[in-house]
Amino acid sequence: MKDDPDLSSLEAQLAATDDPTARTELLIRLASAWALQDAQRAFQFAQQAVHTARSSGYVLGEASGLFEMGWASYNLGEYAQALESFQQALLLYQELRDPKGTADSLRGLGIVHDLLGNYEKALGYFVENLQIYQGMADLKGQANTLNSIGIIYSKNGQPKEGLEYYRQSHALARQLGEQRLVYITLSNMGINLKNLGRYSEAEAVLLEALELVSPQQHLPRGSVLSNLALVYERQGRTEEAERLHRQSLEHFRTGKYPAGETEALLGLGRLYLRLGRLEEARSLLHQALALAERTGQTPKQFEARQDLSEVYKRQGALALALEHLEAAHRLERQVYNENSDRKLKNLQISFQVEQVRREAELERRKNAELAQAYAELKELHEALRQADQQKNLLLQQLERLSLEDALTGLYNRRYLDGRLAEEFIRARRYQHPLSVAIADLDNFKQINDKLSHAVGDEALRTVARLLRQCCRETDLVARYGGEEFALVLLEASEEQARSICEKIRSAIAEYPWSTVHPELKVTVSIGLCSDLGLESHQHMLAEADRNLYRAKHLGKNRVV
Repeated sequence: MKDDPDLSSLEAQLAATDDPTARTELLIRLASAWALQDAQRAFQFAQQAVHTARSSGYVLGEASGLFEMGWASYNLGEYAQALESFQQALLLYQELRDPKGTADSLRGLGIVHDLLGNYEKALGYFVENLQIYQGMADLKGQANTLNSIGIIYSKNGQPKEGLEYYRQSHALARQLGEQRLVYITLSNMGINLKNLGRYSEAEAVLLEALELVSPQQHLPRGSVLSNLALVYERQGRTEEAERLHRQSLEHFRTGKYPAGETEALLGLGRLYLRLGRLEEARSLLHQALALAERTGQTPKQFEARQDLSEVYKRQGALALALEHLEAAHRLERQVYNENSDRKLKNLQISFQVEQVRREAELERRKNAELAQAYAELKELHEALRQADQQKNLLLQQLERLSLEDALTGLYNRRYLDGRLAEEFIRARRYQHPLSVAIADLDNFKQINDKLSHAVGDEALRTVARLLRQCCRETDLVARYGGEEFALVLLEASEEQARSICEKIRSAIAEYPWSTVHPELKVTVSIGLCSDLGLESHQHMLAEADRNLYRAKHLGKNRVV
């Protein structure tokens, strides 16, 4: 790359001119040229372009420099910086009434939000961007956006539909002679073909993509090699897969692309894990975890923790295995919570993409009558969409209410039954410990009769809060009925579960109940079961209930 005559010429021109506008344009071209080879250098050129343009009042140059800063930041894994740069570029292009710059910036925002898992935002940007490209008859822009839509379909578990959009994008890219997009779509097609189990077809398109990427193009070459390595793994060609994983890792490191480097480390680590090369797997997975933590890649942290748990389990280091597994559970919950409100339903994706298709058809026909009819239809669709959103919100609220106990805010018995059944099957399949406990407030009827139902309700709410505080984040606490509560203690042996239950019993017994009512005292009896040899999760609950009865019989305020 350093010997590239075009780059040398650009740098020579830059050194020879003092004109701010000319320098800005040359810096932007250099940033674009270095984007796939050295993201850090590309960022530096783009940053210089922005400063030069601002100092001279060259607004279009500033917008273009910010746009290149967005891509360089994206390739460096600095996603917050990428969003900020693209957003600033968008505002300037809109101010300049530059449709292409506006569309390109919208696409950049969509791609970053897609990577961060904000699929609804990403698709919104892609839809708006595609409409602008269609109005400009910009086939290249349409091809890029069709590829992005294919990515969203694929990420939402629809590889066949994603493959179709990749093929549309690929056909336009070949028609336009856009080699970079040709190999990107080939690579994406290879991924979907691999996920569909069509390994021979996947290998063919990935090898074709590899031929189009030079060894100096580190980021795209690393991606193609990584996907081809996974295909070879599925075919049982482990030596070839190992070689390609290592080549992929080297390219991502040279290109300073942390997301790709993390994925390559995980891929090679998992291959060694499957081959039983545990020390090598452990080293690579720890590197992946450290890099994912440093760059804020929460889903990759979860994957690395999960794989490390399996490595340590096979090595017999069970404490470390449990530590990583518990951390993985926390990360899994974190990822779920972060993504649940913004997760895109496949129906919404289909609607918006088909809407854009219809707009493209109308634009091509240039038929004013049809356009007016469609405008009315669009308003109707928007009204229906808003109504559907309201319906979905209400359904979500109803679903939440149907799974929660109204008094305590804990999960109810309906949720408990479904979740415990899943955890029971999972624990038996992977031979992980699982404990179930039933806690019952002692003499609760006397509290209601003597001190009032209002005091009884406050006692239940307080006990619920204490149960949540004493249990781990991964545990499940539910109201079982009346004054009974159920606990599902994940990855907890009988000894660990008994310790947690004793902590709960002590916390409830020692709580200053006089702050609720001067005469109030509350204790709890707990029945515990950790026997996965029982026939079903219902039998575990029944055994815990029998132990609860024994606790009551032995004098209450105890764990049995």
